[in-house]
Amino acid sequence: MCSAKRTRLYAGATPITVDDEEDAAAQQPYDVYRFDLNGGVANPFGIVTTCGRVHIPSMHSDQLPLPISQSVRLGLAHRFKPRVCHDGQVISFLSALYTNFYHFSIECLQRLFLLKDVLQDPGAALIMPKSALGFQTAWLEFLGLGHRVILVEDGAVVRGSRVVTSTFAANSSNQHSGILRGFRVWIRAAPGLRTLSSQHPQRIFVGRPAGWRRGIVNSEAVADVCSAHGFASVDMDQLPLGEQIRMFANATHIVGLHGAALSHLAFAAPAARVIELKNRDFKFHFFEKICRGLDISYTKLNCQPAVESDDPATRNHADIIVDTQRLTTVIRESLQ
Repeated sequence: MCSAKRTRLYAGATPITVDDEEDAAAQQPYDVYRFDLNGGVANPFGIVTTCGRVHIPSMHSDQLPLPISQSVRLGLAHRFKPRVCHDGQVISFLSALYTNFYHFSIECLQRLFLLKDVLQDPGAALIMPKSALGFQTAWLEFLGLGHRVILVEDGAVVRGSRVVTSTFAANSSNQHSGILRGFRVWIRAAPGLRTLSSQHPQRIFVGRPAGWRRGIVNSEAVADVCSAHGFASVDMDQLPLGEQIRMFANATHIVGLHGAALSHLAFAAPAARVIELKNRDFKFHFFEKICRGLDISYTKLNCQPAVESDDPATRNHADIIVDTQRLTTVIRESLQ
C-alpha cells in the first residue's frame, strides 16, 4: 500500500540578499520538508513517486506544484522502467544538476545532510546513476558512505522498503542559513577531515588553469600581487577532494576566481576572509551568499570582461581582466 509522510524540517529562511546589485536568482523562501514514502520508487536523478504521484521532481523550481501534464507523465513513466529492489530504506538526494560540482557539493549533499539520521540505519542505501563522476564518488568516500551506494542504470528505478527524500534547502544559487551552518559542521566532522594539516598555507589564491573558460587574462600579474602579500597559488584540480577541503578549512585568507572550487567556502573557517574575483556582468551570487549565510568576511572585486557582446551568455562566461591596483588595495585591507 502506498503512503507518504511529510515532515517539516525547517521553516523558510530569511532571504540572503546582495547589496546594490541585480540578483538573477533571488531567494524564494519556502519551508523545507522530508518525505518518508512507502510503496515509492525513485530514479537515480532525484525524481520520487508513489502510486503515480510525483513528490520530488528533481529541480528547485519544481518545489512548487507541477503542471498536471508533467506530473502525469513523470508519475506514469516509472511504471514502464526496469526496477531494482532493495530490502532496506532508499535515500534519494540528487537533482537534475548533479553533474555540476557546485550543485552536487552544495545542493545535493545538503539534502543528504537533511537525511543524516536515516544514515544511522546500516541497511539504508543511497542511489546514484552508473554514470556518476569521479568527484561524486570521491565525495561519498570522504563522507564514509561509498559502501552504501547503489549504482543504477540511467533508465531504471529503485524500490525499497521505504524511499526517503527531502526538498531542497533553498532555490538554486541560494542558501538557508540555518541549514548551511549545520551542513558545515557535518562536513568538517566527516571521516575524511578528522584533522587539519598544518602544512597547508593559510593564505591561498585559487585561480584557474590557462585555456579554461572564465579565466583571468592577466593571471600572472594577479598571481604576482597575491604572492607579494604571502598568498600561495593553488590548483585545486591537482589536489584530491579531501585536500581541497582541508585547504579551505585551514585558510585564513582566500582570494578566488569565481568558479566551482569556491564551493568549498561552505567549509571555510568562520574567521576566514574572502575576496572573490568576479565578472561584473555575471549576476548570480553563489559564493557571496554562502559567505553571508555563514557570516564569513566577504569582498567582491567586480572585474571587466575581456570581450564586449550583446549576448548575455557570452558576457557572463567571458574571461576577465583584474585591476591589480584595486586588488592590491583590497588585499591589504583584508590583512589589517
